[in-house]
Amino acid sequence: MKFYSKNEVLQKRVFKQQLSKLALQSPFLIAEYGAA
Repeated sequence: MKFYSKNEVLQKRVFKQQLSKLALQSPFLIAEYGAA
């Protein structure tokens, strides 16, 4: 099991927030990430 540094965890959290913002802007992105 890999342990993440706080920085990595923060980056992933920010990345997910940006992803959800993008998804809200583009229904096609929602479909793509939902299928992936």
